[in-house]
Amino acid sequence: MLTPAMRHDPEEMLGALVPAAGFRLETEGNLRPLLFYLRAVKPS
Repeated sequence: MLTPAMRHDPEEMLGALVPAAGFRLETEGNLRPLLFYLRAVKPS
């Protein structure tokens, strides 16, 4: 059973928040089982 805090997908959430903040995603990936990373740049 998942707790409410664990139901959200952080990858999906970050994937939406970063472009909404004006950044361009350059790369993203997983370092399973615990880490998700992304690299973004702010266009000039």
